[in-house]
Amino acid sequence: MSLFINRHILSLTSLDSGLITPMMAVMHHFPEPGGYQGMLLKGEKVVSRFYLMVDTDAPLKSAKINVETCNGLSYSVNPKAYTLFHSPMGAGGYSVRVQKVDGKPASTAFDNRELEEGDIFAASLFRPGQYTVSNQQRAHCRITVARPTQRIIQYNPITHRAVIRHPAGSSSVDCSKDGFKPDKAKVELGQTILFHIKTTSSRIKIQLETPEDKGPSTQQRQGAHPPSKKPKNISTTVKSSAQRK
Repeated sequence: MSLFINRHILSLTSLDSGLITPMMAVMHHFPEPGGYQGMLLKGEKVVSRFYLMVDTDAPLKSAKINVETCNGLSYSVNPKAYTLFHSPMGAGGYSVRVQKVDGKPASTAFDNRELEEGDIFAASLFRPGQYTVSNQQRAHCRITVARPTQRIIQYNPITHRAVIRHPAGSSSVDCSKDGFKPDKAKVELGQTILFHIKTTSSRIKIQLETPEDKGPSTQQRQGAHPPSKKPKNISTTVKSSAQRK
């Protein structure tokens, strides 16, 4: 049985909607059909380009663009569907700028460093604890990430791999000129938080403030009795009872 772990995920203590990294994604809706050119940036330096055709005849499903592998590739998306930008396996750290290509001077249609109304920032947090969420308007939200109450282990007899899956589900938070609503949320480790941008441009940052370092001991997780409640030796108890008789 083999297990792949992206170690970068385990070291993440912050997420930024303006920098695409593992365990997050940004989604944008391009309502106007036509051709678009996308650029990936490290800081202000363009490091790769891709092309996007917004076509009314394209399937009505989201287009997923992996920023680690999209250089030189072309994608198509229906104007009624979202385009999702993510970095599932690499270290990430890219910004995305998309411009419409129509023979006119280039105009920016999307820049994840400044999310606009209708955009979605999806984040999954894999370290239990208390997180603070903020935006440029100095609004704040607190997220509690708890250890999962249950998990599902699926084993594939063909690949001989076991995959641990936590319960599905997500939590939604609106980000508007009035702040975050709700301003407190609780999810289990690995579950997704969807930040919906409403009425105001935003760059959302999530920072781990208080990690949950004191979890159940190894013995308790395995179902053993804690040392202070060590069970009596059964064989000794039975022997003593027999001698009394």
